[in-house]
Amino acid sequence: MKRFSLFGMVALAVLLMVAPASAVNVPACGEFILFAKTVILMEQGPLLIHGNVFVQDPNGKVFVGSHNTIDGTVSAANIVVGTGAVVKRCETNNKTGPGTCTTTVPFAPLAACLVSFPPPPLTTPVVPTCSNPAVPPAGFKNVNGVLTLDTGLTGSLPPGCYGNVRINKDSELILTAGAKYEIGSFRALSMAVIHTTVAGSTATFNVKGEFISEGNVVWTDLDINLQSPNTTGTGSENIFNNTVINAWAPTGNFHLRSGSSFRLGSELIGAGLTIQPFTNDVPPPGDIPCVCPALTHLKPGSTFPLICVPD
Repeated sequence: MKRFSLFGMVALAVLLMVAPASAVNVPACGEFILFAKTVILMEQGPLLIHGNVFVQDPNGKVFVGSHNTIDGTVSAANIVVGTGAVVKRCETNNKTGPGTCTTTVPFAPLAACLVSFPPPPLTTPVVPTCSNPAVPPAGFKNVNGVLTLDTGLTGSLPPGCYGNVRINKDSELILTAGAKYEIGSFRALSMAVIHTTVAGSTATFNVKGEFISEGNVVWTDLDINLQSPNTTGTGSENIFNNTVINAWAPTGNFHLRSGSSFRLGSELIGAGLTIQPFTNDVPPPGDIPCVCPALTHLKPGSTFPLICVPD
């Protein structure tokens, strides 16, 4: 999957010179932008995603909201396709709703897709309970037991284990590339930016409890693992660059709010997912798999729906 950058042409050049972190590609199963254990609820609206969607449970469901467009495969035992919605390929035993599946085949997942949740190579880390340091790192202060980065400031958080962390509005949090962080709870206010010290190199960010953001937060180069059994989520118009969110708690639910954008191969995994309209990278033409029958090929410039023409 090709990579692009939020931070302008200079940062784009840097990203293209380094090896980006791998997206979640389940061995012998496939690659998915959304992967859930039991249910994915996509709310109505102009959702447009390029990629595959999968639900493991033998009785699992995907609800494709009205006027959603999915340029990829949706795989689940039960799929409901709302009014005006279009899915390129549905793999299901029970398709209902007035929307369109361009192609429909039975739900017959490979064994590798069902081996565990979260799917490999993801893991289920148990986050320890930690306290914030007596002396806050530079740029931070202790506010009623919460390690806080004040509005408009830039702060670097050393690798380690922390309690409650809050990143205030318009602040920039810098994490060490390749390092691991254990966090009790994490909150990012509007316009915050979280990224690592090396473009394209991720930090592991394990959160035990609350994980939430306000609108217009930018997350870059992160492997986020969420242990909370409760609903976690992000605000509207968040941007995710080269970031994987693994909300793996068996009873948890992750809520992705409207206007968000998944870039640079970002993906979301959760026991249950509630998805408001969002977008993701458009794959370049060379990355679109040819799904045409023998003796035909993809029409030049074809995007979605894919158009096959004779050789």
